[in-house]
Amino acid sequence: YGVGQDVGGQSGQSHQRMAIHGGAESDQRIMVDGMSMSPWTQEDASLVWLADGNFEEVQIDHSVISAETELGGVRFNMIPRSGGNTFSSRSFFNFSAQRLQADNLTPELTAAGLPEPNRLKQLWSGNPSIGGPIVRDKLWFFVSYTRQVADSFVAFFEDVDPNASSYTADLTRQAFDDQNVHDAAVRLTWQASARNKVQFYFDENYNRHGHFLIGSALAVNVMPSAAVDLTGDSQTYQATWSSALSSRLLLEVGFGGPPRGSGLSSPVERGPGPGGNPGSWR
Repeated sequence: YGVGQDVGGQSGQSHQRMAIHGGAESDQRIMVDGMSMSPWTQEDASLVWLADGNFEEVQIDHSVISAETELGGVRFNMIPRSGGNTFSSRSFFNFSAQRLQADNLTPELTAAGLPEPNRLKQLWSGNPSIGGPIVRDKLWFFVSYTRQVADSFVAFFEDVDPNASSYTADLTRQAFDDQNVHDAAVRLTWQASARNKVQFYFDENYNRHGHFLIGSALAVNVMPSAAVDLTGDSQTYQATWSSALSSRLLLEVGFGGPPRGSGLSSPVERGPGPGGNPGSWR
């Protein structure tokens, strides 16, 4: 969303685009296990907040890209984690607090009209996961859950009366930008035979940016009452089959649905909600 710098995750759901070799940012592609995660409305990004704990590997290609990619931009391909014959679990947690943050507010800035700086409201995330066998040497599972909150106060106050013709600051309520994510993922792996493996991946993602564009957007202060309530409730599914036809020939077939679900926005400004392509093959 155009955030130029992220400090410790405070920018929350910021989506950056990359370009290389003089190409366009729109040439970027986001994939999971080789299949697109992009909505038809913006092919260079994903409207799902992709949790790191769901993936064992992130492949970044910018040259000598495979034949199924039609563009020369940066390609991100994330490989989901899989379970195995041994039960294993890993968890990641982090947090920050207001008292851990400093600011550069000076009397001169206050006198010039800056009442409060942008500052942290709350920031934390948690990602427990576990994987293991359902049937040893035959069927394995991996499940992961992620919860993230990234709320920040912005450098102005709520409007006393949003319906009035002019803005009047309510000095008891500093405006804030709120972001939160719930993400749950599961992957099943079935070793059907010595040469054939089937995998299924499903992700349920709730992603809300409650005051999208609040603060300074294109040099215009967007009030809390006019900010976009950008909410996505999406499901992503994939199924793949790989078969070793011989020692020299491997067949892979996969089908996946990019983010599919609903997008909700405030009655004041309608923001873009997640959409999806009918599906993708590889």
